Amino acid sequence: MPEPGGSCVAVVATDARLAPPQLERLARRARLALVRAPSPTTEAVLCSLWAAVDTMGREGRVVRALPRQAVLALYRGRGR
Repeated sequence: MPEPGGSCVAVVATDARLAPPQLERLARRARLALVRAPSPTTEAVLCSLWAAVDTMGREGRVVRALPRQAVLALYRGRGR
């Protein structure tokens, strides 16, 4: 049985008067914004990952937090 997939939410707000087909097009393009996130958004995501803790979800599924010490070791190994 395949693992359940993750999810991601994009919130789009506008005060433009759009017809239903235009709204559908806007909604489809929202996922592209997640892929091409600008620097402040990328930084916010990385900060969230860094601050995350282990989490237990539905049916006891556990998602481990980012292993900070291992990440720091990799970072130092690249001379940063």
